[in-house]
Amino acid sequence: MSKAVDKPIVEVKDLRYSYPDGTQALCGVSFKVFRGESVALLGPNGAGKSTLFLHLNGLLTPAKGCVTIIGRDASEKNNLKFIRSKVGMVFQNPDDQLFQSSLWDEVAFGPLNLGLSKNTIIRRVNSALKTVGLSGLEKKAPHHLSLGQKRRAAIATVMAMDPQILVLDEPTANLDPKAVGVIIELLNRFNANGKTIIAATHDINILPLIADKCFIMSEGRITSEESVEELLSNRNILSEANLVPPPIAKPFLKSR
Repeated sequence: MSKAVDKPIVEVKDLRYSYPDGTQALCGVSFKVFRGESVALLGPNGAGKSTLFLHLNGLLTPAKGCVTIIGRDASEKNNLKFIRSKVGMVFQNPDDQLFQSSLWDEVAFGPLNLGLSKNTIIRRVNSALKTVGLSGLEKKAPHHLSLGQKRRAAIATVMAMDPQILVLDEPTANLDPKAVGVIIELLNRFNANGKTIIAATHDINILPLIADKCFIMSEGRITSEESVEELLSNRNILSEANLVPPPIAKPFLKSR
């Protein structure tokens, strides 16, 4: 994994948010992520992970606190274009993200809205599709792709924007082992190119393969920050994150 340097590329301070029905989803979240890090966000369903992610590119506005992306406040409207060009969001369900009639149009949509030249758009689309292994499927309708292909297509739409930060919600959920391996390879390649990754996951088996460190989230708060090694060896932390250790790790577990 790439090494972190200097100032945080993502900084969240005392972030609070409640939905219109009164549900308090975030209750004072604070953390920092540095350029080139690959971070896993862990926690049970309902912990607030998806709500947190929607704040990272300004899709939701905090009730209190702030999110700073590369030094800019994500809640300021005049910063949104910049932030959304720097933060690529991949949703858990790719059908929420894919809506064009062809894969080519899907991947070209973002660069086109950035006002890039035709040649630049063509180059970015071809590069993104090649990177995710979907070259040759440009004319295919995204809804005809397999789930694994849809996940890769969603990643391609983000890669074509050339973001600095890739945010993924459960990127390997419901995929077979081969498809999981492809996603891991894509994330490692993205990170090796100096990009920053923040991924929410329940798949404990991929943590050593994708993450430098882990944030544990519970009831709308970040409750701890751990190395992957410490997380996988501590029964209490795993329980807090609603994770089941892999069988091979059980003899080495400890409690605090």
